[in-house]
Amino acid sequence: MLTSDLLLTRSRGPYIEPRYVDVEDPALIDLAQALIDIHAAHQGKTRRELQHALHLLAGDRTDYRIQRGLAKLLCDHYCEFQVASPQPPEELRHAVFTLARAHHPVVREPSLIYPVKREDLLEQVALKHQISSEDVLAGLYADLPENHQLATFAAPSPNELLLRYNVALAQAMLYRCEVLRLSVYRNLPVRYKQLFKFIKFYRLIHTIEGDVDAGYEIGLDGPVSMFRHSQKYGLQMAIFLPALLLCTRWSMQADIVRKDGRRQQFVLDDQSGLVSHYKDQTLYDSLLEETFAARFTKAKTQWQLERESEVVNLK
Repeated sequence: MLTSDLLLTRSRGPYIEPRYVDVEDPALIDLAQALIDIHAAHQGKTRRELQHALHLLAGDRTDYRIQRGLAKLLCDHYCEFQVASPQPPEELRHAVFTLARAHHPVVREPSLIYPVKREDLLEQVALKHQISSEDVLAGLYADLPENHQLATFAAPSPNELLLRYNVALAQAMLYRCEVLRLSVYRNLPVRYKQLFKFIKFYRLIHTIEGDVDAGYEIGLDGPVSMFRHSQKYGLQMAIFLPALLLCTRWSMQADIVRKDGRRQQFVLDDQSGLVSHYKDQTLYDSLLEETFAARFTKAKTQWQLERESEVVNLK
């Protein structure tokens, strides 16, 4: 997700909303592709090298926050970094520093008084661990984040990245949410079940009223409410948002408290154009229902099978 400093917003009276990007904008598609290409080209290289390449791409662009936001999403969700060292870095540091203390001072140019140089220590440690002195030097601080190596990169399409960026903007809005009100209606029962599972999974304080026929009114306490003033809870609420996007018909109203104390409303609904990146669960309530649907599609009949959100009373 995005950090608060990467969030771009606009205010319209009592309302506030993110500055969503146009996922069809050729310039943004080119930017997204350039960022994807840079990440792909840096597999096997360090995070520092990757960040340097991204800095060069930014140059004097005025939309640097969009670029930084896209790059953060790529780094957080599509990259896998690892510590590239033949031996645990902490063991290498302990061995080198222990020898350095025993032979202090260690110098660059040896003399009769100070005969031990850095290369001598590296060679001793390398011999002990049966690796090269170059590996020792490279592994000393391989566990620092900037030295982590990009192991794998699951490249998304530019469109997928831009869609996820818009969702991330909406998520960042909820970091300072006081109350979140949801109206979910005319969904399949399995959709409601899925939504309630996510609410409980993320441990959100909630109230739920309604039923399958009329829909549900859901209230969630936000991170800046009197009950949950914490950054961690704000992240949980933001992570929950893509689960709401899986529903068919819904609307959302969030009370946002600005840093200066002003209160504004952030509204969303199923027509907002946001696309969830969460994996949707099966549309079927049971294996029996799924099996019936599979057999029905194979049958040669003029009848059509449609899902209905209403519950049939069998009494």
